[in-house]
Amino acid sequence: MEYVLLDTCSLTNLFNEKKMKNSDIEFLFDLVKNEKIKLVNNSILQKEWNNCKKSQKEKIPQSINGKLKGTRDIQKLYNLNIPEIVPDFSWLDDQINMLDQLLNEDALYLEISEKAKSISADHLYHRKAPFHNKKDSLKDSFIVFSTLEYFKDKQEKIVFISDNHNDFSDEPPNVYEIHPDIVNDYKNVSLEYHHKTGLGLKKLKEKYSEFIPENSIPVKLDEDSFKLNKNLTFEKNLLNFFESTFKNLNYIPQHILINNEVFLNEGDDFGYYENFTISTKNERLTKTIAELVKSYNEDKKNNDLTKGEVKGIIDSLTKNSIYYISQRGFDNPIELPQSSTTGDSISNSINTFDFKGAFSKLENLKENNLDEILFKAYNLFQLGKLKESFQITNLLIKKSGEPKNTLYINIAKYNRSKLSKLFFFNFQEEENVDFDFINDYSKCSNFVEDETVKWLISDSFLYSSQHQLNHLKSKLISSYELVKNGGRTNNSTIQLAYNQFIRYDQFIFRNSIIFDQFSEDTQIKNDFIECLICSLAIGVENSGISGINNYILQVLIKNAETDSILKLLKRYNVKRIAFVENKESPHAKLEELYCNLFEQQAELNEILINEDKTYFFRSKLNKFYSNALILLAYLELDKKDLNKQFKVILECMGGENILQKQTIKHLAHIIGKKGGDLNKINTQKLFELILSRGELHDREILWQSFKLFSKNPKDLSITKKDFNQIKSILFGKCELCNRTHESVVIIDLWQIAEKFKPEIEKHIQNRITSGSDSELHYQAVVAGIVPFDMQIIDKLISRSVSNSDPLGDKLFGIGNNRNFYFLQLIHLVIKYGVDTRLEEFDKIRELGDYYKWLLDPEHFYYDLFYTDWLFNIYNIETLNKLKEIPEIKENLSNDISENQEDKSLLKAFVRLYKDRKDTF
Repeated sequence: MEYVLLDTCSLTNLFNEKKMKNSDIEFLFDLVKNEKIKLVNNSILQKEWNNCKKSQKEKIPQSINGKLKGTRDIQKLYNLNIPEIVPDFSWLDDQINMLDQLLNEDALYLEISEKAKSISADHLYHRKAPFHNKKDSLKDSFIVFSTLEYFKDKQEKIVFISDNHNDFSDEPPNVYEIHPDIVNDYKNVSLEYHHKTGLGLKKLKEKYSEFIPENSIPVKLDEDSFKLNKNLTFEKNLLNFFESTFKNLNYIPQHILINNEVFLNEGDDFGYYENFTISTKNERLTKTIAELVKSYNEDKKNNDLTKGEVKGIIDSLTKNSIYYISQRGFDNPIELPQSSTTGDSISNSINTFDFKGAFSKLENLKENNLDEILFKAYNLFQLGKLKESFQITNLLIKKSGEPKNTLYINIAKYNRSKLSKLFFFNFQEEENVDFDFINDYSKCSNFVEDETVKWLISDSFLYSSQHQLNHLKSKLISSYELVKNGGRTNNSTIQLAYNQFIRYDQFIFRNSIIFDQFSEDTQIKNDFIECLICSLAIGVENSGISGINNYILQVLIKNAETDSILKLLKRYNVKRIAFVENKESPHAKLEELYCNLFEQQAELNEILINEDKTYFFRSKLNKFYSNALILLAYLELDKKDLNKQFKVILECMGGENILQKQTIKHLAHIIGKKGGDLNKINTQKLFELILSRGELHDREILWQSFKLFSKNPKDLSITKKDFNQIKSILFGKCELCNRTHESVVIIDLWQIAEKFKPEIEKHIQNRITSGSDSELHYQAVVAGIVPFDMQIIDKLISRSVSNSDPLGDKLFGIGNNRNFYFLQLIHLVIKYGVDTRLEEFDKIRELGDYYKWLLDPEHFYYDLFYTDWLFNIYNIETLNKLKEIPEIKENLSNDISENQEDKSLLKAFVRLYKDRKDTF
């Protein structure tokens, strides 16, 4: 008999809404009943299974009912004769009941062993598999190591099947093998590993083919059953073709015909000049449709479809998501769409942030017809020339027009209503305000473009996109939560969101519509950015996107709200973003984008000095610069590329620029996250800029920079002149900023300025003697610059009391763990053996149990102890003392056993007992 371990992902993926009679579950059921295999179960897996079946009982009916709605929509649109379908979900209960029996009555039930917890803690701390790619694999780790521990002295074979190959598989190209970190200590275990559920089931079916249900044998699709009907249009024939060919579908995917011009009824859609859809590399679908088109044209004497139309239909459909939806069994790569740009156009210059080039091309823009005038006004707006854009827009509106020109006139009126608001807020000239586009519209009706104008006025293009993106964002967040809790999902939601956003963005661009920098537009962009970052957090296996390319980088820099992108990266715990530059893409490369953004600052500043009222445009540009700085901190670039872009940024900051203070502070993200990868030249340049540019004296920039310098002091060359400049910045009120900077930076300076240590020490002594700078005093004692005495203890006692939260302690009984000064006090008490029974500490003890515990942990009454108190303690000397107290270990172990999903508890345990092999 073989034992089979199916993790949560594989159990979830056994369900298939297209298989009401699930042959895979039946196959496993027969193997167990015939004693060929036995499933392995445990408390964590059982809990996950209970959550999974509850989720599937909700999601599968919702999914099928949604698809039935799509069928009814297609039926109404094309008057199709489709019988009414009333779904019966009893088959779902049958599948769940079978798996329940396999996991309960017939399974080998294992306890989560103490040894498995110990091994998991060790692997988490050393970032060994299954924790090498992400942090939230704790439950999976407990499951696997408990199983391996059980079988290490057994002769039986264990088959481990998991779709979670990011955690369990070896590095590419050896993904078919289990990661050596997991099995290094279990060489004697007979283990067979499969990184996909389908592959594991396939191997079992090869071994036990006699148990395969008859109805699960694949049947070839009968494409010959389709017959052309020459009395029907090509579109109707195509629908019939899909109905007859893809018999495994019990619905017609609504995605099939969306946004393909030949399928639109009059009035269905407006203004989209281009289609942006998902592309697939499926040759079978392409060839099949090509043959269908060929047969249709041969059968129709009058050849209704021209070659151009045929090509458009094939291109459009093969770039659609239909085949991905229809044939899930095939592993066809999905690519994000790319739009083309004209190399010499002003739009290309603006999109690649070449604003110097864009300003120079303004003079060459023609005004021969209404379309060109509208386009020029739009680009003047893009470059912040609001007054000129307003004037040209008014000029266009005044031109008398034939009915065919009404669309341009009405777009111009729409633009003027938006420009009026911006114009008013930037110039305060009320006489130019015109909010009443609806009244303008009422004067022109009964034209061909009437529907488009109505659609424009109602902002349908906005609210339709807003609704779709919000819906897709909700789906992605649900997928993120599922994956975060050990589940697995596989869909094209991010591609659909990307498609929707590009359609919206291109609609605005292609029609020269002025509609950005408004609150309505911001929500769409924020939703799309959240979709993108959420997908990056989910990972390529579950969202179809592993990183970003040069075009998405361009979209992010242009559209992200700076505060939002920082919050989202933190919310979804995205530590880094993979970057794959497409060398063949028509879009600007990373180096070109950053050069355009930061190398042209002096020239751009010169241009804008001569412009009137440029605040609007300067603010817009600074959003781009901020986003570019933040993204560079997160992008996974090789050191050469990183240093190349960082050099451009530093040169920009050292010269004339239009960077605002709020923008410059984001440089700290790059220094903090990528400082270790900066070369010696860039490190020295950063140091020199800090000496000469007060704009770089942001608290976080100074702190991160000196922290970097102290790690590699040999990378810096500090002259006497440099040191005198440093003194003018740090040894009093800064001469460049006219304010005092945080003194803790002086400790880092002491570590890097070897030749000037005596003078720095003298300054530190003077500041400690003359004031109550307890932070500098504490850091100086720890660094060994000044000797320890009770003066620093008195200072920290006073600061601890003033910064405590006694009310919170009384209400919640957990104390104020974030009392920074109290933790410093405890560090020195332990380091220098201070007797905390002294009267001076009474005022601290009065604050509550948390303070009593840390002051005297050996004699604390541990019935009052909370493990939460450990969460914010990181000092090594404090931890070394606490880990020797058995009551702490006992309390922490009990809490972990009762709350296995609380990763904070395990992290606290790892910090305390990381050097020990025995745990819990």
